[in-house]
Amino acid sequence: MRGLRIGCVLGIALSLLAVDAGAGRKESIKARVNGKRFKGNLKPAILGARDANLDTLTLNGLYQHISPGKGSVKTLTIIALVDLDTAVLPVTVPALSTTFSEASVTGFVPGDINIWSGEGVSITIQSFDGTRVTGTFEGSIPPASGNATEPAVVEKGKFKIDLDLGLQ
Repeated sequence: MRGLRIGCVLGIALSLLAVDAGAGRKESIKARVNGKRFKGNLKPAILGARDANLDTLTLNGLYQHISPGKGSVKTLTIIALVDLDTAVLPVTVPALSTTFSEASVTGFVPGDINIWSGEGVSITIQSFDGTRVTGTFEGSIPPASGNATEPAVVEKGKFKIDLDLGLQ
């Protein structure tokens, strides 16, 4: 009886693996922003989307580090206009919009929230296989609110993300 249960569990597990063959691929988005490391670490918030009708590509990453009494949350979103079906790769395009935000928390009180948003980042698409996109990005983002007075410098940006293909 125990062998039958183990066999059933293994059969179910193998069938789930076969259904989601891309499950082993890791999503990542990382860069140096203002000299500090940004690496998306909240897996459900590391995502990409593509709208083939509008030729837009959106990449998003979220970093959070929360410990008792303090913490920080950072987000990075890049939106670019690129036709992935006809582009000769690698291709570099300017991002339509890039937004970077960082917020701190002390105790139960939210601290400063600094936001940079606008144009100034370029994105290079290295590969696209129909569902997964990889590439690099760099540039600067103008200050938008909070104590952000100087542009945010983005260096050594890299991404590997499976896309939600949206409208095709």
